[in-house]
Amino acid sequence: MLPSTIKISIATTCLLLGAVGVYGGSWYLLSVKEASVQSLIQEKVITEKREHEALVLTALLENTVREREQLRAFVVTEQGVIAFLEEIEEIGRARGVETVITVSTQPLEGSSVFENLALSVQFQGSYLAVRAFLSALETLPFQVTLQSVNLDRVGGERETLLQWRGTSTFRVTKEKDI
Repeated sequence: MLPSTIKISIATTCLLLGAVGVYGGSWYLLSVKEASVQSLIQEKVITEKREHEALVLTALLENTVREREQLRAFVVTEQGVIAFLEEIEEIGRARGVETVITVSTQPLEGSSVFENLALSVQFQGSYLAVRAFLSALETLPFQVTLQSVNLDRVGGERETLLQWRGTSTFRVTKEKDI
């Protein structure tokens, strides 16, 4: 082999190796770029899904304002607790029943916005008045869950003079003071 052929072979080999290196480097850069592009596409898809979900939830909130307000009317507000208790006392007074109300709050499982207002109402009056009072409690414009009612006779021997007394315990859903 001639020295010039050897030089040409070495130069060709070097060029070939350089071309392979450039090809390999280009392939690496393209694969990194492709992974980056795939990652950006996935992020865009996720962002579009979240934006769509946000639009759907916003539309749902806008479309259910009336229904949510109607549901909220069944819940005692923090500011409305005293008015609610006064309403129970007024129902008793209007029917001739004396009332004593004890109130406490209890957590409502699974809710960070609402809690239970637990009431124990002691009452006394004639049979018809007590019956009318208990019936009126059912018509309160709130979600009332009756837990128990105890009723005993008190008083004289004549049926018209009999007084009845008892205790009613129930819960009503109340907004927490946030």
